[in-house]
Amino acid sequence: MNPQLSIEEQEHLMEIFKSKNVIYSHYLPDIDNDVKHDTDVKLATFYVALSSFLKSPLNETVKGESGVGKTYGIKQVLSYFPQDKIHYIGSESPTAFYHDTGILMTKEGKQINLDDEPIKPIKSNKIYKTEEEFEVAKANYIKTKKEWCKIINESYLEIDLSHRIMFFLDVESEGFKKLLPVLSHDNETIEFNFTDKGTNGLKTKKVRTKGFPCAIFAMTERDMGKRENERATRQAFCVSPEDTEEKVRDANKAKAQEIKWEIKRERPTKTKLRELLSTIRDIFISGKYEVQIPFLNIDELYPNNEIRNMRGFSQFKDAIEANTALHIHQRAIVEFDGIKYVLSSIQDVEMIVDLFSKLYESTGSNMDAALLKFYWEYCILFISNGTLFVDGFTVNDMLDRYNTVNKKKIPRTTMNNKLNLLFKKGYLDKCRDSFNNKQFRYIPLKTKKEELTPTNNTNSEIVLSTRLLLEKGLKNFFNHVTVDSRFYILKNNNGTEQFEEVEITRQEAEEIILYKNGLLK
Repeated sequence: MNPQLSIEEQEHLMEIFKSKNVIYSHYLPDIDNDVKHDTDVKLATFYVALSSFLKSPLNETVKGESGVGKTYGIKQVLSYFPQDKIHYIGSESPTAFYHDTGILMTKEGKQINLDDEPIKPIKSNKIYKTEEEFEVAKANYIKTKKEWCKIINESYLEIDLSHRIMFFLDVESEGFKKLLPVLSHDNETIEFNFTDKGTNGLKTKKVRTKGFPCAIFAMTERDMGKRENERATRQAFCVSPEDTEEKVRDANKAKAQEIKWEIKRERPTKTKLRELLSTIRDIFISGKYEVQIPFLNIDELYPNNEIRNMRGFSQFKDAIEANTALHIHQRAIVEFDGIKYVLSSIQDVEMIVDLFSKLYESTGSNMDAALLKFYWEYCILFISNGTLFVDGFTVNDMLDRYNTVNKKKIPRTTMNNKLNLLFKKGYLDKCRDSFNNKQFRYIPLKTKKEELTPTNNTNSEIVLSTRLLLEKGLKNFFNHVTVDSRFYILKNNNGTEQFEEVEITRQEAEEIILYKNGLLK
């Protein structure tokens, strides 16, 4: 037991560690004290940050107009996580980040200890008995110093980005552009040069990164259409903060009711959640456990009608693994070939399907929610009875329609940007106006929203068919498990913060995976 905690606090910690649903029972109720509304942002950012504990981290793009709460919401979510591997990258040069996180390596890949630099002999130190001894030491120094300088000149900074969370506050920063290939998961290792200010002026140094970080981007509409930004964010969750009057009202009310000496004290639940996340991170970074999804037909729950769905399905799997890692103390574990795998349960799948059902279109199209809402509320009005208007609409047509029904008017430039983004994303087609060659006419192309059916659907037939499908995939998984494979679950050791592996039967493991066993209580 931790003597610094009261009995009540320790019991609360154990409740979180053993919780069947950390997200909805503890995390969301607690963060609602700081971030009003924006549930999609709070959920997606949490899962993305959580995935940094595993080998295949997720990325996230938070898109919205300036002042809508992108940076604030992300920072509040990240405050629940261990801070030592979280980096906030602004508009400044990334040199400080390279030095703070990099390890100096020889060209052969061996770490350089700067304390090994040769020390110049000083005659006045009186450690040399004769002039000849001093001259020998001096000659040896010149030789070793030359060799040292060669090693340093050929060296590089190695930066291990694995298990790091990088929040890019400015996607125009030098650091963002330098790290584009690794942020988009193009290459696990990249090399580039940067200019460093040394004692003898500017020097060019080589940087070599390895591993993939979890990357979070905050973007405005101005950033969205740029090619380099699309490249980095194409493998990212795409979410947007709300811009409703209700959010503004509730946020301002909470701000008005703040008691300064109370907000300086961290809430116990937040402290305990950070302890849980720190424990889980250490478990998985140590390499003791990996995550395995035992439903080998999980692909049947995800659409496969477009090429981009291959990327989306990878994100889907990574998110399920992240939720499994979060609930490691409630999951079955199988040992195979000396490696232990934490097995996802049916609840992990259901929770992520529900999350993806909300983010499916914005993530698949890489567009913010406001732009999608604009398309489905306004552009779609130019489709009548399922038949496209041949002539489409002009910017003036849309300005008249939009500004007539909205208090907040938008100018022509903003409307042009919206329509051009929708054109680039394949939601609109455009052609020259036959009556005025200087303007374009836009034609809506999408007539039906792209959706992923949530497993918490009120239709009981959908829920039942989903569970039957997963049970079928689970049976296939157990065909790959040998008879002598051993199964475990982590059990709390006499009410302390320590958990130990307890062996269970194969049948008990199957019941835990299907989320219907007393071991979960």
